Amino acid sequence: MEARQVGEFFKNAGVKQIYSSPLERCLRTAMIAGEISGVEVEVTYSLTELRPDETPELVRDRLEYALKRAQCESRTAGPVALVTHGGPISVLMACLGMDDDTLKKCSVYDHRNPLPPAGVWMAQCNGSGQAWNLSLVFQPNGHK
Repeated sequence: MEARQVGEFFKNAGVKQIYSSPLERCLRTAMIAGEISGVEVEVTYSLTELRPDETPELVRDRLEYALKRAQCESRTAGPVALVTHGGPISVLMACLGMDDDTLKKCSVYDHRNPLPPAGVWMAQCNGSGQAWNLSLVFQPNGHK
């Protein structure tokens, strides 16, 4: 149900590409959302959940790789969605400039995640050197 709702959100938002973690829950959500929105899903291992053996630097490097790839594609094709887990989302939000206090205030969902299952954060930047505008733009029914 939640994946179908996020698929409708992606369709209405004009998402052109979906990149997903290979792990089952995210990939299943991405596949359903992709089917509903008519958008291709590509598995991206850099969006995998945080691993216990990873250093913070390695996590940030692999997530910045996924983010830069999405940024480049979105400039030419349009909106891109990254479907990943709470841990990587927190790291990505920090990479985009969200301060620790704001991130803590947002982390009120299961397992202190910054969004509910199938929730969507939007990251927009109007140009190089500009600050990112981050906002929680979609929460499935029952999570508001």
